[in-house]
Amino acid sequence: MVFKVIDGHQVSAEWDELKEQYKVIVDGKYIGVADTTKDLNTLATNYIAVSYGMGDIRKHRATADIGKSVLKVKLDAGAYEPVRAHATDAGLDLKSTRTFWLHPGHQEFVDTGVHCEIPEGYVGLLTSKSGLMKKGLTTRGTIDSSYRGSIGVVVYNHSSEGIKIEAGQKITQMVLIPIITPVVEIVDELSETERGDGGFGSTGK
Repeated sequence: MVFKVIDGHQVSAEWDELKEQYKVIVDGKYIGVADTTKDLNTLATNYIAVSYGMGDIRKHRATADIGKSVLKVKLDAGAYEPVRAHATDAGLDLKSTRTFWLHPGHQEFVDTGVHCEIPEGYVGLLTSKSGLMKKGLTTRGTIDSSYRGSIGVVVYNHSSEGIKIEAGQKITQMVLIPIITPVVEIVDELSETERGDGGFGSTGK
């Protein structure tokens, strides 16, 4: 058990031996997980800054609000909690709920059992993990803020060898980014630019 006080707020963390992570709690409220005490401190400090305001950190996060700094997640039975390897990583790692073999040139759909409430004005993009890309495995997908179902992932094997995926193994990462949703307007002409309609290969080698 790790315990400290940050700007008057009680921070505690319980070590989960099974997952080898700290469960971080601020003022009695669970806020997420951390792999190291350094990540624990960063997570708790940022949470307090956004929730309650704290010195210079608040100035750097003036546009943030608690609704966008906390991602609500519901897990199906057997699903794994989305986690960041480090507190400042952009992507949340999603894990496979089952063990399977992925044959060369084939793809496999994996139901992660993870449901999340992405804030309006944001989108979740599923992107490949660099370590898996080295082996020939890629993923991609788009999770809209209105979607409340389980996140499904299609894993592609571009290699010439079969690859075994274990239950609990990271298979993709979800990055949350802000988006705009402008109204579509049909017009007769578009504004002119130097490039114009130059497409594939138009800019040379």
